[in-house]
Amino acid sequence: MTLRFGAVLALALFVSVVSAQQRGDVLPFPKKSATYKTDGLKFQVAGRTAIPRNADVISLRHGRIVGKSDAVIEVSGYLELKCVTGGNMVIKDVWLELTPECKEIYLSGVVFEGKGGIRPSESGPSKARVYMEATTFKPGTSLQFESTSGKLTFSGVTARDGFAIQGRAKDKNGGNRTELQVLSMKAYGGISIENVRKSIVTMSMLGGKESTFKDCETLDFLTNHAKSETFTFTQSEPKKFGKTKIKNSDFFAKNILFSAPANKPGQAERVRFEVCYFENARTPEAVREFVIMDVGKDENIAVLATFKKLQKRPLGLVKYSPPKD
Repeated sequence: MTLRFGAVLALALFVSVVSAQQRGDVLPFPKKSATYKTDGLKFQVAGRTAIPRNADVISLRHGRIVGKSDAVIEVSGYLELKCVTGGNMVIKDVWLELTPECKEIYLSGVVFEGKGGIRPSESGPSKARVYMEATTFKPGTSLQFESTSGKLTFSGVTARDGFAIQGRAKDKNGGNRTELQVLSMKAYGGISIENVRKSIVTMSMLGGKESTFKDCETLDFLTNHAKSETFTFTQSEPKKFGKTKIKNSDFFAKNILFSAPANKPGQAERVRFEVCYFENARTPEAVREFVIMDVGKDENIAVLATFKKLQKRPLGLVKYSPPKD
């Protein structure tokens, strides 16, 4: 009897969705478990809509989610928006907030536009697993995420404005446990990563006025087109750059700034640029004079930049492409 009732309920939901699509109706965004496999559905978010901890909301086709009245989707359960047959799920004027209870979100082929994007929840940082691919944040939208211990993967993401990942301590006695991968990203407004346990940024184009990396326990900066006007690498404690790797990247930056305190006056740890290109600077001496800010210019900076196999021409492994919107 229970199985039969469930089948009847699922059939009724399917018929309702199809009928709504045929009429061109706008569906309210679901507040409980639901799976949609119909092209072109239109959802509306009015005010704050919560996906509870025990709910899975899944859409596998292209469509639109439009918000009004300061629209927010608060995710405590599981959210999957994946356009498996092509097209995009457009999210307009809606913020996604991931609560501390959120399990996972999976976004593929999503376009954020209008005013919105992803922002921290007022109830605290998230430990959710995040996978995002082929997703675009158009002008006016942004991604600002606070994480305690999740695994975050951003592959083929385009961000016109802000893209910021901030690690938070898991508890009062423990540090951050977040693992972050940024792959093939176009960050036209730059990128900001702070207090993340393990970060990999590779095959990406980083533009804008500034990209910052602060208190990253492990940072692999590999094979990037580094076009931000300023790159800032900061550690709040002495001798924490030992797990920073910068390799195979083309730097078009005007300034590369380092900051770290010393255990003793005059001490400086080394950060090596390996197989890198610097625009308008062909020798280590020229790079230090015109681009790098380290202990060579300020004795209070306990970092010395070194170079291995400085390139006279751009590697060109990642090329700049102007934004399309």
